[in-house]
Amino acid sequence: MKELEITQTKIKQLLSSANFLKDVLQIVYPKEELIIQPASNQQLSIEAPDVQRLPFLVAANIWRVLKNENEIYYQSFIQGMKESEKRTNNQNIPRGFSKYEWLKAFVTIKDNLQEADTYFDQLSNDSAAVCISPFKLYFKVVQEGSGEALDNQTNVLLHYSIKAQDGSVLADTWMSGKPVQLSLSETIPGFAWGIKGMKKNEIREIFIHPSLAYGIYTTLDKGIYLKAHVQLVDIDDDQKDERFPDLAILDLKKDIPLNLDLDYHEEGQKVAFAEGYQVWQHYQKSKLYNLSQVLDWMNQFHAGADANISSKQSQDLINRLHWNIYSLK
Repeated sequence: MKELEITQTKIKQLLSSANFLKDVLQIVYPKEELIIQPASNQQLSIEAPDVQRLPFLVAANIWRVLKNENEIYYQSFIQGMKESEKRTNNQNIPRGFSKYEWLKAFVTIKDNLQEADTYFDQLSNDSAAVCISPFKLYFKVVQEGSGEALDNQTNVLLHYSIKAQDGSVLADTWMSGKPVQLSLSETIPGFAWGIKGMKKNEIREIFIHPSLAYGIYTTLDKGIYLKAHVQLVDIDDDQKDERFPDLAILDLKKDIPLNLDLDYHEEGQKVAFAEGYQVWQHYQKSKLYNLSQVLDWMNQFHAGADANISSKQSQDLINRLHWNIYSLK
């Protein structure tokens, strides 16, 4: 805490510095001789041919943050832009992002759990899948092993790869070429019970429902199921005083808020309206285009038109526009 306080004090001093830019650059480039030229208040001019492109570029720049939102969010955003056009007092509208983002996270969790339930329902009808816990934990034998079977021993030598619900790889010991020594008492129950009964050199594909994995309070994507490809290399029979984990199934749905969908859409409308309002408060300061021109392009993008503005020329013009807006008194 003391180190944090010292750091925060330094940051406050830096932010209040009259030579902020030079001080920051000196930290980034400590060995360089820096000369900071005085700032210019001159606007970067926008020529007539470029003015004609501005409604398209402004609309496309706004569309970049809207294209992944739902229809309700989009329409509320547009309403916010229109309301901003009507008002002249630059009134700020509170956005309430924290509640919306919280609800949005739970909507994602709900969708992930639904996807997991559907997947494990299909596994229950797969004749090749061995059930350990109905609709929660299954495995398939990829390669038979030999010798003693893993019972309640917790110290094992494994090769494994772990994939998330979307197929992304979370861990893979085969990439390093070396198996890993693990204590099953410290792993999630789905993994420990998934390899229980394995013999040396056996390979299994294990399917772990989120209620036997990391649940919804995790730094991973929340509420996702896992696939583990595991080879049991060796069993350490020199057992420590460690307990094999219980097959405890988490009740994940109890933490999902009541009326989630209704509250989420209501909060989303508020946030979208405020976003649209504040975005147009910024863009309307330039008199080189009007709202109807921008909305016409946004509706075209909404209908599927190409909104690509990644070229250097487009980005340069957008930057010049923002410079002019920020320079206005």
